[in-house]
Amino acid sequence: MSSYDSSGRQKHRRPNSLARNVMRAVPLAALMGLATAAMAGPSDFAKGRILVKFREGISTARANSLMGSIRAKGAQRLGNLPVHAVFLSAGDSESAAVAKLRGMPDVEFAEVDGRVKLASTPNDPSYPSQWHLGNISAPQAWDITIGNPSLIVAILDTGCDPTHPDLTPNYVAGWNFYDNNSNSSDVHGHGTMVAGCVGARGNNATGVASVSFVSKIMPCRVADATGYAYYSTISSALTWAADNGARIANISFSGVAASSSIQSAAGYMWTKGGVTVVAAGNDGLNTSIAQNPQMVVVSATNSSNVKTSWSTYGTHVTVAAPGENIVSTTRGGGYGGGSGTSFASPVACGAFAETWAANPYLTNSQLLGIVKSTATDLGTAGFDTSYGYGKVNVYAAVVQAMSTGVDSTAPTASITSPAGVTTVSGTVSVSATAAD
Repeated sequence: MSSYDSSGRQKHRRPNSLARNVMRAVPLAALMGLATAAMAGPSDFAKGRILVKFREGISTARANSLMGSIRAKGAQRLGNLPVHAVFLSAGDSESAAVAKLRGMPDVEFAEVDGRVKLASTPNDPSYPSQWHLGNISAPQAWDITIGNPSLIVAILDTGCDPTHPDLTPNYVAGWNFYDNNSNSSDVHGHGTMVAGCVGARGNNATGVASVSFVSKIMPCRVADATGYAYYSTISSALTWAADNGARIANISFSGVAASSSIQSAAGYMWTKGGVTVVAAGNDGLNTSIAQNPQMVVVSATNSSNVKTSWSTYGTHVTVAAPGENIVSTTRGGGYGGGSGTSFASPVACGAFAETWAANPYLTNSQLLGIVKSTATDLGTAGFDTSYGYGKVNVYAAVVQAMSTGVDSTAPTASITSPAGVTTVSGTVSVSATAAD
């Protein structure tokens, strides 16, 4: 697994365990230098995946033959470790494949990819009051990843408290787009609560936990002291955040989904490889806004898994997340509760951050697809206007992210006419081919 020092900084640039990250999927022909002692397997394990290490020095052809004998369809190396996660054909037995490989002299070990339970819950004093974390299966996801300290989430809000003990370890430099200066301190209180939902430092014996313990927070102040922002400050902040390393942005203001300017800025974030998450609003109305594939709109649910009466809904909603009585960080170093899609949105942001931490090689399109497809279906079966594709499920999204391969083949393009040695002038017709 990735290792972290006492401050939460990642010691290695790339994790070396499938539990932290999915490495590039490789064809069976690439299984070289792979290497086992028979062990009783755990009762809970990954379906369709086993772990194998071949003895040093076996040939590629021999590795292919061994994998072919169990009908394997692909494999991923666990970082620099000479162990591979091997993916089985649909319906094949994991235990049977392990048993067969263990009987082969060229196999050092084979085992099911066991799932182990975390030995403790976070030691943050207010964690027992944070019902929403268990509601979206965040504790199970923490067994796999507590976030990626290289992943930056921009908080476009009223600023953030720069001295809050649960937030300062995760801060990176932001900007004040309302006054156009570097002072991104919280002038209202709302932004500090939003930031704590995404990235309050968890398991540090202080205050609260968040969905993603070590993801970085970039405070971008876009509002005045009364909590009002403009389309322009939000749009400027979103494009700036995209240009300054943010992969995810949260906007907890009502009505932003209808703004063409903010939609355009969200499109810019998307082209930079990022994701923009926004609050649906708190007017309780069915809003007729077209769904934007480059903007995630979040409605709010309560502890009974029902959309709150005050949550805006409509065809533009992408997913739902807990938003009622959410305990988080407050300005001045304290802690408190609040309700609103303002908090449902950053909770969903945390789900995106955890999923990307499990597999940082995912594209933003893959990431969004995973979060939507693994969401817990509520209300009418399938997509509906209250919950979108469902309530975010952090654990299910993280698990699917780990088993999602990444396209590592570069596209090709070439000019077929005129020929490369031809000299031309004037108006010329050019023909080309491209493939991906």
